[in-house]
Amino acid sequence: VVWASNHGQAEGLKASIASAINATSSPLVAHVLVQRGKAKSFGHFFGIAAGCRSARLGARGVLQLHAFDADMVADSRLAMHSTKNRRLDAVENFARFHMHTLIPNVKVVIYLDADTIVNADLTVLRDEFAASGSTIGFAQLPGVFMGRALSGSPACNFTTPERWEELRKLPEYNAGAFVIDLERWARHHVVEHIEDLVRKKDACNEGEFFAGGSQLLLLMALYTAKDGLAQEIAEFEGSWNLAGLGYRTKCGNCTLEHGNILHWSGAAKPWLPDGLYRHMWQPHREHYDELIA
Repeated sequence: VVWASNHGQAEGLKASIASAINATSSPLVAHVLVQRGKAKSFGHFFGIAAGCRSARLGARGVLQLHAFDADMVADSRLAMHSTKNRRLDAVENFARFHMHTLIPNVKVVIYLDADTIVNADLTVLRDEFAASGSTIGFAQLPGVFMGRALSGSPACNFTTPERWEELRKLPEYNAGAFVIDLERWARHHVVEHIEDLVRKKDACNEGEFFAGGSQLLLLMALYTAKDGLAQEIAEFEGSWNLAGLGYRTKCGNCTLEHGNILHWSGAAKPWLPDGLYRHMWQPHREHYDELIA
């Protein structure tokens, strides 16, 4: 399982890792992508001994840090100019495009945002994905489409109006939890396609024809690739990414308890003073301290 995090998300990450270890039946390696200059202090905060990049987490878990340089993601990173979108511009969000390079010799990984809690066995999700033969897989998000983030018409001759309208009707998956075959990802040269999209968008002076951070960039790359990549997207039951808990105030305990992966997308993260549904998060945060002891 892979996370990408910075110090601002570290409390959430501890809880997310602990929940994944607790819920998963098989031994779990928690791979964490972190900027190189912050790796030492990050490791100390997570209980990793000085000079090391990994630590045992109880009897069934291992935490492993993978340091990356910001230059690695420079060509695949969109610039967010508004205050509203500034948190989407975090370098770590774009590091997940490079998991095939940062975590070699691993074929299939589950990626999770730091603001998630795992309630179900992740081996079930991994096995379902492996059986699909897909490159990437997301949880269903009914009623949410790309038109929410795409302008009414393409700018700078990005594509034909007809194809643009087709793109607007495709699902806008939430990328806070997904499964990916890193070998197939590399074979499809998805990073190169993402970088090409960034160049085209940055060169366009006709306005924002698609708005959003790494999530929208990822989906646009998948949907506009010319090698059939859009046909290699698997869909899982929606409970594998119960998103919006950072702003939805009407989620009852029953709904939350049936979410395989709880996701606090939104501003009210559970580790913040005004965080929502903290009671669903706090026990896992405390469990991390028990695992690293």
